[in-house]
Amino acid sequence: MAKEVSEESFYLGAGSNKNESEEAKWTVLLKIGDTPVSFKIDTGADVTVMNMETFEKLHPRAQLLHSNIVLDSPGGSLNCIGQFTAEAEHKRRKYAITVYVVAGETVSNLLSRQTAAEMEFIVSSQVERMTARVFCSLSAVLLCLSACLSTTDAGVAAAKPGQCPSKTSGVKKCGELCAYDRDCPNNEKCCSDGCGHQCMPPYTVKPAAEPPKPPVKPVAEPPKPPVKPAAEPPKPPVKPPVKPVAEPPKPPVKPAAEPPKPPVCGGSYPQPPYRGDGHGGKGHDGKGRGHGGKGRGRGHDCD
Repeated sequence: MAKEVSEESFYLGAGSNKNESEEAKWTVLLKIGDTPVSFKIDTGADVTVMNMETFEKLHPRAQLLHSNIVLDSPGGSLNCIGQFTAEAEHKRRKYAITVYVVAGETVSNLLSRQTAAEMEFIVSSQVERMTARVFCSLSAVLLCLSACLSTTDAGVAAAKPGQCPSKTSGVKKCGELCAYDRDCPNNEKCCSDGCGHQCMPPYTVKPAAEPPKPPVKPVAEPPKPPVKPAAEPPKPPVKPPVKPVAEPPKPPVKPAAEPPKPPVCGGSYPQPPYRGDGHGGKGHDGKGRGHGGKGRGRGHDCD
């Protein structure tokens, strides 16, 4: 047996497609699985709704879970058959949305304001003003109709800061006590209570804290290559000392023979007689040498 969802009460701004020409500009085409499905943007809708006829055409068929929620609309309560989680695709982006299936061929496929804001069909700051405008165009309540006529200048009145609180479950007493934020005193906002609209104190949404940025590390400088000393030019090889060529030994110089001195004549000293060896020659002054033989000679005084 499928799991049942606890009973809650949600409100739809539109439940039927009686005024198709008015709502044509609010129609968008989404891809559910492999099947294109046309939805109308309903900024007064708390949830996304699909009729049973469209659900049976989905491929692949999703698993439908039983649900006990109460769906209220301007035309009365709707018969909710069940719910399923659909994977919707728009502009190559995928979204997981909860879709409630209702009985009845005249029920339109409605896209909730939250899903429409997530898919950026509308911006969150415009949701409150558009809620009153779309709701009034489909409602028979005269108070809401008069509010819709005044929303032509809604762009002048800025929405008050903060967001509306969640809808009160099980509210059965419906009432339109306001149409937009400027109808509320002080800082209260005109919010949907699940069945109508009334002034409520908003709650402030704190902006998401930005994650701390990692510290910027300085870019490490590349290591410098070691500086090599300039290479010295190669020294020329040392040549061994050249020894001078030795000169051939010179023959010993024999002293020249002194010529024989002539005898001194008439000197005061007598000359002693000399003997000389000689042969075949005559002694001269007693100092001659013989040649060719041995002989004797006797010197004599000068003439």
